[in-house]
Amino acid sequence: MGKIVTRIRAVLMAAGTACLLAACGSGDGGSTAGAPATSHLSIAASGNGVYVIQGTNLSSVAAIELTLRYDTASMSSPTVALGSLASGAMLATNTLTAGTIRIAMVSNRAVSGSGPVATVSFATVTGAGGIAISSYSMINSSGTGPGTPVPSSPPSTGTPIPSDSGGTGSTSTPVPPS
Repeated sequence: MGKIVTRIRAVLMAAGTACLLAACGSGDGGSTAGAPATSHLSIAASGNGVYVIQGTNLSSVAAIELTLRYDTASMSSPTVALGSLASGAMLATNTLTAGTIRIAMVSNRAVSGSGPVATVSFATVTGAGGIAISSYSMINSSGTGPGTPVPSSPPSTGTPIPSDSGGTGSTSTPVPPS
């Protein structure tokens, strides 16, 4: 019986991750039932081609889907690792399209608080370059809907700015279109 439950849990987590990477949480301004309006994600450079995706004021978040955009003229070969706030979560990434990184994290343990959600590292960084969160959504521990979606905005890094849907994006270093 225990093996069946474990297998069902694995299938559900894989299906949830596939859904997040394929279409769910497109950042189109949907419901904000999963997390309070003050919950948000931001990205900041930490040096040597490494960027930290920071979660702030997360409340019972069980899944996060986000899309990053980066300057392909200055940055290449991205890799993604879980941050300490999301430790134990299942991570799926898609870096096949140059200039875009899709990330999905799913956990059977809801996360609350603030801290590093993920780290993005680039093998090659030349010049100023730029990276930004272009959209994200969070799913609450009940699985009832998205948390704080952020509509698409110009790619950039830096200071968080409010969005119409209650989340935040960030801006300061524009990324030219790829």
